[in-house]
Amino acid sequence: MNKIAILDVDMIFISRLQMAMNNAYPNNYEFIFFSSAKKLRSALGKMDFDLLLINYEYIDNLNTIPKQVKTIILTESRSCVLESGEPTICKYQSVEEWHRFLCDFCALDMPLHESGNAYSMLTGGKLCLFTSASGGVGASSAAAAFCLHATSRGLSTVYLNVESIPSTSCFFKSNSYFDFGDVICALRSNKIDLDKTIEKSLVLDDTGVFFISPSKQCGGQQSISGEDVIKICDGIQRVKHFDLIVIDLNFVNASNIVLPFVNSSQTVIVSNGEKIVNEKTEKLFSILSSSCEMSMDAVCRKSSILYNRFVPGISELLTSNSYSKLGGINQMDFSEIHSSIVDISKLYPFERLLEMLNV
Repeated sequence: MNKIAILDVDMIFISRLQMAMNNAYPNNYEFIFFSSAKKLRSALGKMDFDLLLINYEYIDNLNTIPKQVKTIILTESRSCVLESGEPTICKYQSVEEWHRFLCDFCALDMPLHESGNAYSMLTGGKLCLFTSASGGVGASSAAAAFCLHATSRGLSTVYLNVESIPSTSCFFKSNSYFDFGDVICALRSNKIDLDKTIEKSLVLDDTGVFFISPSKQCGGQQSISGEDVIKICDGIQRVKHFDLIVIDLNFVNASNIVLPFVNSSQTVIVSNGEKIVNEKTEKLFSILSSSCEMSMDAVCRKSSILYNRFVPGISELLTSNSYSKLGGINQMDFSEIHSSIVDISKLYPFERLLEMLNV
């Protein structure tokens, strides 16, 4: 039986992990939980563990952990990469993924920091998800503008619009023969190389932003699942390392948003401040909490609200202070879309978002 020590105060995560693993793999794992670094240090002198999992908020205590102890940092996003180079694992995995990871880690004969292995699911870069609880609030224009802002700061950036009816061609121009339909076809086929298809489909816009042209087939993007989105992101990073992938996703149901949300470093939820949109936005936070099996505090830590198409005197801010707010963009004339996107890209909320992403 593998003995796993966990330093974390997130009791929702701890209880669900223990219950799920004990039900699926009885007698395979023994979990020992510590609510403080002091209690853990005391136990390390008396007990041996096959693996130690530490919440990233306790990372300052790593220097007190003996080097021979195999240690992994628990994060709330698969795309989180620590500057220190310590191996990380996202809390929010399936039972099968947890079993596979724990088996691999416990089987190593050397400390993880000496193994040379990286355990992040993505091959690098960070994901930023833009979504909204209601249409017509400008989530796509905000996502495109953020891509322009990131590129202007020297970051290699991909705009990935996975909406059922994408607006990519409104922001970026392409004459490419390949499009999103080809990528989806490669996803569904065992005979088509996904990475090569993505490589052929990625287009560099004059603005410096990379993107994939929307499917030419009617309804060609309506069947994209959250799992598909992450597989495409993984493929993009295998083709070429990008600093940032910006996912533009319209919320349809819990199944299409859970994996992109869990894998994102930051999720931007766009609202225009209308009363009904604000109410839907609050419901979306609750859906994310229950569907991702995360506490509301954890959801709020990796999310922020951007007010777009805000009309002073009419639009309203959400009353709760729990949600992090990026700032606001007032209603603008979008008769000339590209110049409007360029203007928006220079605004402060996007600089703040880059700081939050730490890229």
